[in-house]
Amino acid sequence: MSSRLSVVIDRTRVLNAIPEDDLSRAHLRVDLERLRRRADLLSAGILSSLRGGLCATLLLAIIFLTEFIGFKYAYGAGLLFVVATYFLGVGLFRFAQEAKISVSSADEHL
Repeated sequence: MSSRLSVVIDRTRVLNAIPEDDLSRAHLRVDLERLRRRADLLSAGILSSLRGGLCATLLLAIIFLTEFIGFKYAYGAGLLFVVATYFLGVGLFRFAQEAKISVSSADEHL
């Protein structure tokens, strides 16, 4: 997702650099709104995936510590697993949304 976000940002910069008086390429600037939407979806997907990763890391730490200390149960482990899975699912959903709108005939021109 981060490499796709980088491509979207690069393309946005290129389109923003087109002077408004360049009539032969000014029509390409209409793609900026789609690129902003893609960037928003990718950013949301990355952040959600990172949250899921943090929850999974915390889950592993809790399981390790409870085993190390000798507790019989890792309290909250099930909830953390659900939260981590939720965030990962949201991240994948955002990535799927971005992939759906990523292909456009506007990408072929510049």
